[in-house]
Amino acid sequence: MNPQPKPIKSHDNKYLNYIRGLKCIFCGKSKEAGFDVHPHHLPNGNQTRRSVDIQNTIPVCFQCHRWLHDHPKDEKDILDQLIAKANKIRKEYF
Repeated sequence: MNPQPKPIKSHDNKYLNYIRGLKCIFCGKSKEAGFDVHPHHLPNGNQTRRSVDIQNTIPVCFQCHRWLHDHPKDEKDILDQLIAKANKIRKEYF
């Protein structure tokens, strides 16, 4: 069994800046290529409300971020995969 990644404070600006420096996990757009990358907070478990902590945060460009907010059912369908990516990103950060 894999140990859980270290918890992150709810407003860790260093971590959020790290997320902003990564490529969009959907289309690969990046800050270096001139695109804004946003931290997208995933729903926490079965809740529809977004998590207040940043543990389940993924990097997405503006267009993909908008798509996720406009298509919550589609996001829910792939939520387990997105949480796995968020965990991988957090492990790489530490």
